[in-house]
Amino acid sequence: MGFIEKRSGSCATRAGVVDRHRPCGGHTCRPRSDLPRAAGNQARRARSRATTRQIVRRLGVVATTRSSRLGPEARPVAVPDDVGDPAIAKADGKVELPLHVRWSGPPRVYDLAQRADRLRVYEQVLREGNDDDVRRFIDVDELLGLWDELVLQGHIRRAWAEWYRRHRGLDLVC
Repeated sequence: MGFIEKRSGSCATRAGVVDRHRPCGGHTCRPRSDLPRAAGNQARRARSRATTRQIVRRLGVVATTRSSRLGPEARPVAVPDDVGDPAIAKADGKVELPLHVRWSGPPRVYDLAQRADRLRVYEQVLREGNDDDVRRFIDVDELLGLWDELVLQGHIRRAWAEWYRRHRGLDLVC
């Protein structure tokens, strides 16, 4: 059963409710509220909170505590223990990073023989890569040589400095 459309003044309505999506007279009709603007904002916030509660109820997953660390530092850093294993084949030559590592911008081919490209690949893999990406793209000896030039967040540097301390007995400055 459809809505009965009738005209109220110059605005098209359906069963007396203003159709917000149908323009009339050069403007979009909106129902008028007798509430002051502040009360309308409170009502919108209450509806938003109610919608959030409905979504949470449907998903059934809610963080019950707030993390003390927010932003990039809340993400885990992939530092597999076996990354230094010489039996693991490392990428070389020209490479294209997986989408989950280079997710911003169009795909790009990097030449690992070029120091500037190698720096960009190492930065992206160390920030965005998982354990398999780190095993494939990161050579720990080369990482040590690039250490001072890499642009990395402190938590990533600290995680890798810990790996070097445990596996190579080196103390790196973070």
